[in-house]
Amino acid sequence: MEEQKLEQAFRASDLIVKYLKGELTDKEQTELDSWIEQSDANRKLFSELTNPDLLNQQLDEFYKVDMDAAHRRLQKRLFPHGTGVLRFIPTVWRYVAAAVIAVLVGAGIWQYTGGSQKQEVAIAPLPEAPAIGPGEKKARLVMEDGQVVDLETQKDSSFESGQALVTNSKEGLLTYRNSETAEGISRHTMIVPRGSEYHIELQDGTRVWLNAASTLSYPTKFTGNERKVTLTGEGYFKVAENKAKPFHVSVNDMDVMVTGTEFNINAYSDESVVKSTLFSGGVKITQNSLSFDLKPGMELQIDDKGQVKIVENADLDAAIAWMNGIFNLENADIPTLMRAISRWYNIEVVYAQGVPQGRFSGQIPRSLEFPELLRVLNEGGIKTKIDGKKLIIY
Repeated sequence: MEEQKLEQAFRASDLIVKYLKGELTDKEQTELDSWIEQSDANRKLFSELTNPDLLNQQLDEFYKVDMDAAHRRLQKRLFPHGTGVLRFIPTVWRYVAAAVIAVLVGAGIWQYTGGSQKQEVAIAPLPEAPAIGPGEKKARLVMEDGQVVDLETQKDSSFESGQALVTNSKEGLLTYRNSETAEGISRHTMIVPRGSEYHIELQDGTRVWLNAASTLSYPTKFTGNERKVTLTGEGYFKVAENKAKPFHVSVNDMDVMVTGTEFNINAYSDESVVKSTLFSGGVKITQNSLSFDLKPGMELQIDDKGQVKIVENADLDAAIAWMNGIFNLENADIPTLMRAISRWYNIEVVYAQGVPQGRFSGQIPRSLEFPELLRVLNEGGIKTKIDGKKLIIY
């Protein structure tokens, strides 16, 4: 009976390892699903064993072990009369399988004590792992007087400020409308932290989508003969047309002027190139004493040395892939991809043995849960390890 239960544990470990490797057949997936649904304990174990942080902790211990010697000791302890067979798996997955089996047998429903005697044990809780997930609709609004509003916790609410009625929807859209009672014009700054995104509609009807690790500073009401905002990070602008009152976006030492158009600006401080991509209308970009006029489909690139490049037929899909919930990997090197992942999942990326070479093509959904993202990276040849909220690349 005990050998039968142990065999079940080995079978479960086989299925879980195949799940981690992405090699389950439809029949095996059904078998695994059935095992998971058999009990709350199984569901808990599966959740823990497929958590990359917790599995890595188990692997750290197994990497220190002489696996061949450990295999012989475990074989002798579990089958003292030589009647059983302890299966072994080649390559690095033997360590994963060993870690999975250790939890299933050692911290699971049963454990062996002195031959055939069985003792019920509680499932030992594994350490809590830091929560890592894809970005959400989160932002902070800083008012001119220093007051800070957490927009995540204040959704589906409204307030008056600087001649504007400000409404924060539950979908993550902040809108400004003229107010008959609010007095004075003030300046607001929306801060979208790492691991977040947000959408704003300014008082003139201009809409701005802000990517992770971005800020937008703007007045609550546009007055005078122009409209001015300041951007850091990345934003997509759909500017309300008003030829009598041009719209200016200040980015670093660059000014982007439009009257009514759609464009994307990528100006992260950790990127070596600032990109302005025009989708419709027209823009005039000024940097120092130089100015450039763009037509739809064009992209202006300015590197950290001040060198300017104009791309006549830009990849528009790549420029706004982030708005469509995608990491675009068309000819992307590993550092570029990792910077985007770092901002979206709010993690630190560390290169353990230098930056790996190579480029990628394709797309990764930004909605992927972190374990699934790691699986995609590993299948793409990027070896990873998690340490808290630090992603280590080998």
